[in-house]
Amino acid sequence: MNMENSHSGALQAEPQVWCPRVTVATVVPREGRYLLVEEVVHGRTVINQPAGHLEPDETLQAAALRETLEETGWEVELECLVGIQQWTSSHSGSQFVRFTFAATPLRHHPGRALDSGILRALWLDRDEIVAARERLRSPLILNSIDDWLAGAGSARLELRAYAERALEREAVSPERIAAYFDRVPPLGNFARAQYALALFARRAAAQPWPCASPRPATWSGSTTST
Repeated sequence: MNMENSHSGALQAEPQVWCPRVTVATVVPREGRYLLVEEVVHGRTVINQPAGHLEPDETLQAAALRETLEETGWEVELECLVGIQQWTSSHSGSQFVRFTFAATPLRHHPGRALDSGILRALWLDRDEIVAARERLRSPLILNSIDDWLAGAGSARLELRAYAERALEREAVSPERIAAYFDRVPPLGNFARAQYALALFARRAAAQPWPCASPRPATWSGSTTST
């Protein structure tokens, strides 16, 4: 409903409606580990992804970049939207809609002061995150990582098919390109990955290249913390 007065230009008060809290988060992988934060929430020390609330007049992407920098000291580059998730806090009953992005770490600012309540940034692999399940702030943390991993695996298969076509055209050894493929985790932009893979096939280059980002964003539906 449009509540603006088109004649006077004045804004009228909109009827009160229920609204969830809108938040953003990032999945930042590096060499099999994920960027996380240890923070104090309601007097309890928990583990979370870099995350926070959307601010007035801020885009979702800008919020994700800002929160990651403020909470971890890391500048990152967003690659794709991993998913849109709902969650209800068992502590406060607050309901959240979270936009989770995958991102690549660019540079660290170790001397930067972190947000209030953040104890430290840390890198953990998935097994370590599972082992710390009781300390996770919400189930969205592991869900987001698994969504990213599932999408990355799907993109990996797409790139293998592309590699096979490139091999047919360029006569590069399948063993060589397969070994190269298995060394590089699926990160980065899909289009750049295709170009770099074609370049590798033509020149048999040995330099790392940015691999595929996950499949299109997933909607995980409503999740209630237990």
